[in-house]
Amino acid sequence: MAPNVLRVSNQETIRRVLEKALDVRLLCMIKYQGDTSISVKGNIIDLITEKKNTSIIRFGNISSKGLKYLREKSLVQIECSIMSKKVIFTSRILSMDISSIFVEVPEHLLTVNRRSDERYKCLKEFGAFFKFSNFAPGWDDFSATPFYSHYGHYSGLIAIDDISLGGASLRTNFPAINKVTFKGFVDHDATFIFPMQQYLRTSIELRWMKKIKEYHQDHVSQPRPVISYRLGLQFIDKSPKLLDSIRIFIHQLNQKQAI
Repeated sequence: MAPNVLRVSNQETIRRVLEKALDVRLLCMIKYQGDTSISVKGNIIDLITEKKNTSIIRFGNISSKGLKYLREKSLVQIECSIMSKKVIFTSRILSMDISSIFVEVPEHLLTVNRRSDERYKCLKEFGAFFKFSNFAPGWDDFSATPFYSHYGHYSGLIAIDDISLGGASLRTNFPAINKVTFKGFVDHDATFIFPMQQYLRTSIELRWMKKIKEYHQDHVSQPRPVISYRLGLQFIDKSPKLLDSIRIFIHQLNQKQAI
């Protein structure tokens, strides 16, 4: 077992963990044990006590799509985050109602100390962007991401590929950024753009740059090379406002991937 993972078997400790989750009606991700790639969102809304022992957990606010997915399942893996720890346990579905499932309290659970620099992959349909303060290519610069001339404020935006509380990596198919940046470049007026949040200015250092050549093929044409450019950023100024914005975005990413 990894050093940052702790197995908890004491039932009193498990009960305290569950009660702490219930106090805030914690959002959990419910996954079929045989396929953890699909998550179903649900809040822990009740602990049912039988014979002086908590034996049943109720997860509510589950979508009809989520209930349909879980209907034929028996064993599920449940994950939730409490402060700096991630809690994981496997349980058996006992019953369902119109928006809830009832599962057994586990005999044991795992707590994982989450690394502050754990990276999260961004989604194309829920994208975030970054802008260097010295990068504003014109609409006729064919080496930069194209945009309509009357949308000049979009000039120079680069998609964020993944992010953590320590930094981010960017990805673009256009080489123009290489004209104005270099390894070790420091930008004290860089801008992050997260969905449904205000633009956020901060300080970053460009730690690495990579040119990647991949071959893509569809069902018609021959394999063709596709060039992309990746850039690794490290945060210099980890202000509470920046970290809070990143945590909100990460939380949104986790919910976006669940049903």
